[in-house]
Amino acid sequence: MNDESNKGRFYPILFILLLIIVTFMYASLASNFGIKINNDKYLEPTDKPVNPDTGNNNDDNNNTSRSDSSSSSISRRDSVPVIEPNNINWQIEFENIKVDSDSIEAVNDAHILETKTEVNYTILLNEPGQKYSFDVDIVNKGSVDAMIYSTALSGLNNEQLKYIDYKVKYKDGTSIKEGDYLLVGEKKTIHLDVEFKEDIEAYDLPKEDQELNLTYKVTYVEK
Repeated sequence: MNDESNKGRFYPILFILLLIIVTFMYASLASNFGIKINNDKYLEPTDKPVNPDTGNNNDDNNNTSRSDSSSSSISRRDSVPVIEPNNINWQIEFENIKVDSDSIEAVNDAHILETKTEVNYTILLNEPGQKYSFDVDIVNKGSVDAMIYSTALSGLNNEQLKYIDYKVKYKDGTSIKEGDYLLVGEKKTIHLDVEFKEDIEAYDLPKEDQELNLTYKVTYVEK
């Protein structure tokens, strides 16, 4: 009777132990083989989903789709001219200086410096009304549209500005200012004029003739 009673108590314990072992084994299989408890297919990161209709990997189809999309994008870009970085040609230059006929004779006539965007000249103005003026073309020979970043005149101090009138404009009379465009292939003519003022007070007149070494510079950047 006692043996039967002991066996009766042993069976539930054995069942519980077996249930724990089976549960542990099933969980281990789920972890190792990617099986979820809800019986859905679990995909490891390296697995590729299979298209049930074609038997092919969806990744292959996606790659094909991306390839087609890329091809169509390339064909659209091919119809638009694109300037590659290594094909950019930056070439802004002064050229064709023409001195006005009524200008005084210069010590050193206007000439273009190596930078191609600077003009230098040396003059001696010693009487009211004397002047030196000239035209110079600025040309965009490159492949990039440009605009003026800054302009600068060097060679005149504050005392000289009391009796020297200095003007720079485009040939058509419009002002030159920062942000002015110079498009590819475009040419603009700049007019420079340096004049000894006529309406000058005696106390502003220089005590002796002064040689003026002047440089005009224009700095362009990409538009």
